[in-house]
Amino acid sequence: MNAPNHTRARERGTATIEFVLAALFILGPLTAMIIDFGQVLNVHNIITRAAEEGALAAGNSKAPDPVVATVLVSAGLDPALRTTAVTAGSITGLQGSLVSVTVSYNLSGLQFFPWPNFMPSLTTASATATVRHL
Repeated sequence: MNAPNHTRARERGTATIEFVLAALFILGPLTAMIIDFGQVLNVHNIITRAAEEGALAAGNSKAPDPVVATVLVSAGLDPALRTTAVTAGSITGLQGSLVSVTVSYNLSGLQFFPWPNFMPSLTTASATATVRHL
């Protein structure tokens, strides 16, 4: 015997609801993770650029911190969440000597997904740039 049409329609409706729920619980978190990871990569690129600009300033015997802060502000990041350090050489080094600038940025306020629970290394982004004094 054939099942009545209203039973088939209910089964199709149930299958649709199950698909929507499965998609919601799988695709929702996956999308949030992709967006978060994209933000982390974007911040890392900005931090790398800030470290390069800071190293160029230090290579010209200028303080790298204001330059790094300017780069971060122009990119829309909060400069209060950064640390800037001259990690090798000095700002007042001899011509031709190396100077390295390291910039670290706290990522805790940018993320929706709780990355530190799974990957503790994603709590900060850090970049180092090295140049020679002019």
